[in-house]
Amino acid sequence: MSDPEKSLFWFATNTSKRGITLNIEVSDGQELFKRLAKTADIVVESFEPGYMDFIGLAYASLKAVKHDIIFTSITSFGQTGPYAHYQATDLVGAAMAAWPASWATWADLRCAWAPTPSPTSTPDCRARWAP
Repeated sequence: MSDPEKSLFWFATNTSKRGITLNIEVSDGQELFKRLAKTADIVVESFEPGYMDFIGLAYASLKAVKHDIIFTSITSFGQTGPYAHYQATDLVGAAMAAWPASWATWADLRCAWAPTPSPTSTPDCRARWAP
């Protein structure tokens, strides 16, 4: 193994991939990035909204280098809107999408929708509403 500090997961998900490290905040790094974009079909970035534009590597500048480039940005809450500059983990995204609600059983949800217990409520629901 050439680098014992890399995990099995890293090797499994990066098989046959090539990678480099660039400082895209300096002009040499930006020029190299544009040269690489000329040979690419897709550019995927995950910086804060507006960052690629700020350093001069947004879609418009890459389209000038390669007219059919596909440019996508992956951010927690999109490029615009009230949460655009919020940072989040995947757990926050899942919670905001109500994904944890899917962990509840149908009985849990049915009980939650009932504003008050009724004689026709299931025994499970009545027990939850009991003082």
